[in-house]
Amino acid sequence: MEWTVQELADRAGVSGRTLRHYHQIGLLTPDRIGANGYRYYGPTAVARLQRILLLREAGLSLAAISEALASGANPDDEINALEGHLAHLEHEKEALGLRIASVEHTLAMRREGRQPRMDMMLEGFNDRYEAEVTEQWGRDVFEQSNRWWGA
Repeated sequence: MEWTVQELADRAGVSGRTLRHYHQIGLLTPDRIGANGYRYYGPTAVARLQRILLLREAGLSLAAISEALASGANPDDEINALEGHLAHLEHEKEALGLRIASVEHTLAMRREGRQPRMDMMLEGFNDRYEAEVTEQWGRDVFEQSNRWWGA
C-alpha cells in the first residue's frame, strides 16, 4: 500500500507543503517517485513520519529531528522511545479526562442552579507535584494521595 502526498498529508494532519518541504530538506523521502512525478509513501516512510511528528510535538527543531533520525538508532532504542512517548500520552489522556469531568460537573451544577463543588472544579488542573511524587514513590502513591485529597 502506498499513499500520495495529499493522502498522507490528510491522514497525518499536516499539509502537503509540509511533506514536500520534509522531502526537500532530506527529512522524509518518499519510497518512490512515479513517472507522473507523484511522491508515493509506504509503511517505512509513514513510520518515519510518525517519529518526526512525535519529535516535533516534543518541541524539537527540524534540524534536531534530522540529527536524531540520522543517528541510526537501533530498534530497541526506537521501541523504548515509543514506549516512553506512549506513557506520556496516556498520562495526558488521563489528565484531560479529569479536566473534562471537572468542566462537566461545573456545567451540570450551573444548569441546575447549584454551586459546583470547589474541589471538583479544579480536578486535573493542579498536579504540579505529580512528577516528583511519581518518580520518588511511584504512580500508585500519587493516585492514592489524590483520592484521599479529593475525598
